[in-house]
Amino acid sequence: MFWACFFFLKLGPIVSLEGSVTGNVYKEVLANYAVLTLKEFSRKAKRKFIFQKDNAPVHTSKIAREFLLSQKVNVLPWPAQSLISTRLKTCGLK
Repeated sequence: MFWACFFFLKLGPIVSLEGSVTGNVYKEVLANYAVLTLKEFSRKAKRKFIFQKDNAPVHTSKIAREFLLSQKVNVLPWPAQSLISTRLKTCGLK
């Protein structure tokens, strides 16, 4: 499995993940890649960004939520049954 991020500025890191991705593993990805990249791009663009994720169980784990809060990351709310998610499933894309 891979984790990656992108911004309007450029592509962020692509990280290979081995084994099961748990809340702890995802928190390490957030700490070592996501938050650092978000802060770097925010500094370069001189603006704040919103972090977007879906409702995968590791994304909504307590450890991941608490970590993002502790880092003051602005997260886009993503409802469990969002219109986008429902449409993607209907089209067989998710």
